[in-house]
Amino acid sequence: PDLARGKGNVETSSDEDDEDDVDAILRKEEEEIEHDWGELAKDAPRSDEVSTRLAVCNMDWDRMKAKDLLALFNSFVPKGGAVLSVKIYPSEFGKERLKAEQTKGPLELRALPDDSEDDTEEEKGYRERMRDYQFKRLKYFYAVVECDSADTAAKIYQECDGFEYESSCSVLDLRFIPDDVEFEEEPKDAATDVNLSDYTPKLFTSAANATSKVQLTWDETDNERVTALNRNFNKDELLAMDFNAYLASSS
Repeated sequence: PDLARGKGNVETSSDEDDEDDVDAILRKEEEEIEHDWGELAKDAPRSDEVSTRLAVCNMDWDRMKAKDLLALFNSFVPKGGAVLSVKIYPSEFGKERLKAEQTKGPLELRALPDDSEDDTEEEKGYRERMRDYQFKRLKYFYAVVECDSADTAAKIYQECDGFEYESSCSVLDLRFIPDDVEFEEEPKDAATDVNLSDYTPKLFTSAANATSKVQLTWDETDNERVTALNRNFNKDELLAMDFNAYLASSS
């Protein structure tokens, strides 16, 4: 069944009711869509209270990994300063959406039509929904950057907040995390060290922030997994590899 378009092998009255519900929700969302692409952080709370930790929000998490942020922020630490770790966690919004997508696919895409060459108003509306979905994916996760001191965190914030990562159209949205906030769940990804001499910055474009025609990343194979599985490793690299990072999830 094509769950992404709300179609199954057998149509029943229940199926039709579900599709009607989806259409109603999508029509409502379409009316509420604000065309503020590229202004994700416009309503983000800002605090003057500096702490040792920073949150990274509204990033292209389909492309960025913890080690990428660690390498980036290590380039801006003051003399004697250090970034101790970067950990990526799912947001509450992201957990709810990802759970629903495991069985039903993205809500915005369930009513999409088959591919068409016609550039009708309806097609434009569908593309808008697809872009809206990719836009929402930026909020599925957030990163916690732990620094050795408040001075280090303040320097990174000063140098990086509001600036674009490489030429990706992804803007770094940084926020200080109060000292009393705790993160108890396991992170999706984490990094405490990166070999800068062997590191290559990510080159990508976050299409949701750049163009009305986006590439769907919902069921996309992880880029690092594809690269790793097609690369010839030497013996030392094979021994040091964490193969779990390149195995597909069972879900």
